Amino acid sequence: MAAFLGRSPNKASFEDVRRFQLHVAQSGVGTGALNATVAALRFFFRVTLKRSAIIEHTAFIHEPRKLPVVLSPEEVARLLDAAPGLKYKAVLSAPYGQACAPPR
Repeated sequence: MAAFLGRSPNKASFEDVRRFQLHVAQSGVGTGALNATVAALRFFFRVTLKRSAIIEHTAFIHEPRKLPVVLSPEEVARLLDAAPGLKYKAVLSAPYGQACAPPR
């Protein structure tokens, strides 16, 4: 943060902290790194400098939940057809609720 601001971060304003967070976010780092930065800023300002008001509005970033991939009935049928034997067809059909067809 000191390199970003060009001065000591103990003189930083709320706007400086916000600009730094935007800079880190635009650098392309992942959610974990962004949250680590927020945690470090919170600790630095709250504990080290005793300036809690400056980081009042900093929030952790929550990664959006992704929907699981669900196979279509046709894809499930192809998957079961590709299984090498009845045992494999039974194991693969259980998660999809498909009845096991007799081996061809």
